[in-house]
Amino acid sequence: MIKHATACLLAGILLAAAVCAGAESHADSNRSFSAGDVIAFGRYEQDGNPDNGPEPVEWIVLDTAEEKVLLLSRLCLETRKFHHEKVTVRWDECDLRAWMNSEMLETLFSEPEQAALLETQLQALRHPRFHTDPGGDTVDRLFLLSYQEAEMYFPEKTDRMAYATPYAVSQGAFQNGKTGTCGWWTRTTGHSPDDECRISSEGKFVNYAVNYRKDTVRPALWARSEILREILPDPCE
Repeated sequence: MIKHATACLLAGILLAAAVCAGAESHADSNRSFSAGDVIAFGRYEQDGNPDNGPEPVEWIVLDTAEEKVLLLSRLCLETRKFHHEKVTVRWDECDLRAWMNSEMLETLFSEPEQAALLETQLQALRHPRFHTDPGGDTVDRLFLLSYQEAEMYFPEKTDRMAYATPYAVSQGAFQNGKTGTCGWWTRTTGHSPDDECRISSEGKFVNYAVNYRKDTVRPALWARSEILREILPDPCE
């Protein structure tokens, strides 16, 4: 009787493991991503305590298309100037773009994770209310949303309001005294060539000098769905 019970228990465990393994395999190959989903991908210092290492970064799925997904960090990760001085500069030549596609990218993602990132062709679009030259088109792996993208994916001001991580706050990010929200850059040129369009702490489209030092970086990227399925944690873990 004991042997029989033990055999049944072992069989049950093996069956459960097989079902879970099958579920993992099925989920890995068929997992879908939908707009509004939040996923953890990559790691970055966020809590302001470097001694405990970087924390997993949460990303909002903004869009999906042909086995790729558009991701935007849920929180604003860094406090950084768009450019080091107040001069005529656009996204294609600014300091922030160069830094995001080198140091920030390499800090955020391991080499296997970087394989998921797509080189994205970004069109330089004019600000809808100004005639300022938007600069040239670019190909980037990490980028900022444009005015048009921010408006399309976040049609309401309250949708565009975002929070900085404690680490970004420690770098000097502005925080709204009432809401605790911060401002974040777009890649769209403002009303003059040395201004940049940004999202205010109240979710409004405003313009500040490119060397304003209290705005934050909220990176966006297009990633391959197939590789994300392989990298993200298995459902049975």
